[in-house]
Amino acid sequence: MKRFYFVIIISIVILLINDGAFSKEIEIGGDSPDAIKTIKVGIEAAKSGDTLRLLPGTYNEEIIIDKNLKLIGSDPKRTIIDSTNDGLAFLRPGYSVTILGLTFKAAKYGININKAETDAVIKNCIFTHCKNAIYFSDTSDIGLDNVKISIENNTIVYCSGTAIYINGQYSKEEIIKIKGNIVAFNNGYGMFFNRIESPNMTHNNVYSNTNYNYYGYNEGGDSLSKDPLFVDEEGGNYVLLHNSPCKDKGPVGLESYTDPDGSPNDMGAYGGQASAPFWPYGGKGGGPVITDLHVTPISVPKGHKITIKAKGTVQ
Repeated sequence: MKRFYFVIIISIVILLINDGAFSKEIEIGGDSPDAIKTIKVGIEAAKSGDTLRLLPGTYNEEIIIDKNLKLIGSDPKRTIIDSTNDGLAFLRPGYSVTILGLTFKAAKYGININKAETDAVIKNCIFTHCKNAIYFSDTSDIGLDNVKISIENNTIVYCSGTAIYINGQYSKEEIIKIKGNIVAFNNGYGMFFNRIESPNMTHNNVYSNTNYNYYGYNEGGDSLSKDPLFVDEEGGNYVLLHNSPCKDKGPVGLESYTDPDGSPNDMGAYGGQASAPFWPYGGKGGGPVITDLHVTPISVPKGHKITIKAKGTVQ
C-alpha cells in the first residue's frame, strides 16, 4: 500500500513540473558563429514554455507556432519580422504565446490566428505595410469561449488592408481585449468584427482608416480618433511627439498600465511597463542616442564661450 501512494505522489510532481518549470531563454540572432540565426531554428530547439529573445535585426521568415512560447524582441524599431507570406501563423489549436517588442512587415498577415482554443498576448508591437495586421478567424461551431487574446499597446499603421480583423462566435468580455492601440492610416478597416457581441475594448486611437475606423462594433470607452503625431512616420519612427494626443491616454487601472517613469500609460507600442527595455523618452528606457558631437573652439580662456552642436536619434 505504501508503494502505491509513493508512485501516485511522484506522478503528480512530474505532471506539475513538466511544462514550464524548467523553461529556458534562447537567444536568436547576433554575430557569434554558434548563434541561432533564424526564429524557425529557435522554435525547433525550444521546449514548451521557453522564451525566444530576438536580438536586433531583420528576420526574413514566416514563423509557425506549434508550442507554448514567448517571442520577445529587443526593440520594435530594430527587431523586424519581414515575411513574403504571414509573419506569424497559428496553424493548430491549443497553444499559448506571448509576442512583444517586434515589428511585423508581411505581404499577407502580420499575425494569422485561424484556430480556436488559442491564447495569445500581442503587446508593444508595430505592424506596418502588411495586408492585414492581426487576423483572427474561426468559423467552426465551437465558438471562441476557449480563446483568450489580448491586443494591447500596439501601433498598426499603413497596412494595405484591415488592421484588426476578428471573425468568430463569442460573447464573454474577457475573451478578447483590445486596449491602448494606435490604429491609423490603414487602407482597409481599422477594426473589423463579425459575429462578435461584446469585445473588451478601451483607450484606443483609431484614426483615418480608408474604409471605416470600426465595422461591426462601436469604439470602446475613452477612445480617440485623432492624428497620433509620430516623430517621423515617413522614416518609420512611430515614437510619439511630446504633443501627441495619445500621450498619457492609454489603459488605466493596473500597475502595468503606467509608463516606465510612472506617468500614465501612453497609447501605442511605446506605452506601458512592458516597454521599459526600449522606452524612448528617458528614465529606465534610456534617452536619445548622440550620434555626432562637435565643440568649437576646442579650448578657450576662462569666461569665454564655446559652441556645442550635437545630432542624435530617438531610440
